[in-house]
Amino acid sequence: MPLYKSIVVELAKQKQKHNLSGLFGVIGRFTPLMDVNYGFVRSLSGILPGLQIPAHLPDQGMVNEDKELFRLLGFDGIETIDQSDYEGAEHIVDMNQPLDNPGLIERFDVIANNGSLEHIFNVPNCLNNMTKMLKVGGHVIHWVPLNNWVDHGFYQISPALLIDYYLDNNFAVRDGKIFQYVFGQSDRELDLRYVGINGVPSYATLLYPFASIQGKFDGGMYGYVFVAQKLKESTATAVPSQSQYSSPQKQKERLDKLTRYWQG
Repeated sequence: MPLYKSIVVELAKQKQKHNLSGLFGVIGRFTPLMDVNYGFVRSLSGILPGLQIPAHLPDQGMVNEDKELFRLLGFDGIETIDQSDYEGAEHIVDMNQPLDNPGLIERFDVIANNGSLEHIFNVPNCLNNMTKMLKVGGHVIHWVPLNNWVDHGFYQISPALLIDYYLDNNFAVRDGKIFQYVFGQSDRELDLRYVGINGVPSYATLLYPFASIQGKFDGGMYGYVFVAQKLKESTATAVPSQSQYSSPQKQKERLDKLTRYWQG
C-alpha cells in the first residue's frame, strides 16, 4: 500500500499513543512513499508533542523508502514478510499456510497488515501467523478496506472480524477507527477523514453493536485502522463466532474485555 503523508501521521499517532518501539514487521511493504520529505517528518514533532524525531534532519530532500522512515520515527528497524522477494522482502512466507519458520516466532515488537489481509485468501491463517510472529507485550496493527472497495481484494473487512478474533484470543484491544479515504486532485494526495455514525465517533463507542453501522455509508471509500496488544495469556487459534449473533453471555464477556483494555 502506498505510504501517504496522512498514513504516516496516523502511524506516528499510534506510535505515541501506545508507546510503540522495537522491531517492526509488515505484511507486504509501505511503498511507494508519496512525497514524504524530511521537512514533513520534522513537522511531526510539532503535530505530536513528545514524538522524538532526529534533530539533525535536513530541511530539504525526500525520504527514500519505508525502512528509512521507520528508523526516523524511532523504530529499531522494519522487516517485511511477503510470498515472494520481488519487493525485497526479508522473509518469504505464504501467509495462506501454517508458519513453518521458527525464527519468526515472537520476532516482532509490532506487526502490521498494511492493506494486505484482503488479498490473502486464507484470512484466519494469516491472522494466526501474525499472532505467532508477535512478541508478548507487542502490538498488531491492521489497515483494512471497510466499504466500497469491490474487487480491490478478495474481501472487504468488517470490524467484527478483528474485534471478535482478538478478544476471543485474549488480546487487549486498544484502538479502532473508521475513516474515509479522500483523494486530492493528484493521486499522490490522500486525506484520512475520521467519521462517526449518527453523531457517535467511530473511535469511541461505535464498536458495539455492529448493527449500528449497517446502511450508514455513502458512496465514499472507507477503511478501518485497528490496534491490539498481545498479552501473556493471548492465543492464536480461537475461532470466534460473530458477536451480533452470539449469546448475551458471550456478548457481555467480550464487551467487558473491550471496556477493560480500550484506550480510545
